[in-house]
Amino acid sequence: MIRVRAFPRIHVSLLALHDGGYRVNGGVGFAINDPYFDVVALPSHSVTIRVEGPGSVDAATQRYIVGRLHNAFRIHELKQPVEVVLRVSERSHQGLGSSTALTIAALEACMHSNEQTVSQEHLVALSGRGGTSGVGVSTYFDGGMSLDFGRAVDGAETFLPSEDAIPLKPPLHIARTELKCASLGLLLPTHIAPKSSQEESRFFRDTCPLPRADTLEVLYHAGMGVYAAAAEENDTQFYAAINAVQECAWKRAEIGLYKDDVTTCLNIVRSNGANAAGMSSLGPLVYFFSETFDETCSLLRERLPNWRLIRTSPRNRGRDVFDA
Repeated sequence: MIRVRAFPRIHVSLLALHDGGYRVNGGVGFAINDPYFDVVALPSHSVTIRVEGPGSVDAATQRYIVGRLHNAFRIHELKQPVEVVLRVSERSHQGLGSSTALTIAALEACMHSNEQTVSQEHLVALSGRGGTSGVGVSTYFDGGMSLDFGRAVDGAETFLPSEDAIPLKPPLHIARTELKCASLGLLLPTHIAPKSSQEESRFFRDTCPLPRADTLEVLYHAGMGVYAAAAEENDTQFYAAINAVQECAWKRAEIGLYKDDVTTCLNIVRSNGANAAGMSSLGPLVYFFSETFDETCSLLRERLPNWRLIRTSPRNRGRDVFDA
């Protein structure tokens, strides 16, 4: 039995979403320790998927993973079919990057079960992930905070969510650094339904392209603000940049997907002691940093009864693989 423990990521923002530029997409984000995903590969008579735990994986994502597994079996002529068990504690499509993590973990567990060794780059190619932003791919293997510059404009359809954007080549990874803070909080709504794959695709079509000036603004705040401040361990600038990203055009549009719910949550979080708060793409998950963390959490549990609070921490290494 092979078990892969994969970890979520917070996606701070996409970057280049305008027409007529050199590149499209790209992003900044970082890995966190909880709530993690366990993916187990068991010998079986056929390739199947089973979901366990209090969480759920939507049917479209399950079909996508099975399709990718079948493709890997065909390409590598694998002999031992597997039942892949996805153990999850949260719903998919909440901003944790579960689809990317589960897909790559399922493929990695499958290859290990068949005693096949392949490169990280080949696993990513098999997964078909990373076509919009390479953050989830990078943090899956290496953890930490990742900055990538997406892909060159190549004639393919430009503005798509990750599940629809099959990359011709990997996104251009620029840099990785560690995020060194003791803890951060997550807020997951119990009253908001996650967006479906179809709703995410429609959102990209309806929102993009953005004006070129909006790309320049978010590049400044996300690259020279969030990433640079994390690398230099400058908490003051890091907090300011996280907050500034929420006012950029793309992030405002994402937050607007949830009417006033996320906006109200962010305002309450910041007014109750958080130094910085944001929504992870495409939401509705809200994350926050606070130098008075315990006090802030206590206040938020009272004032946000429809949001479930999880205490977590940055993760500065990638997934774990167990043979047990």
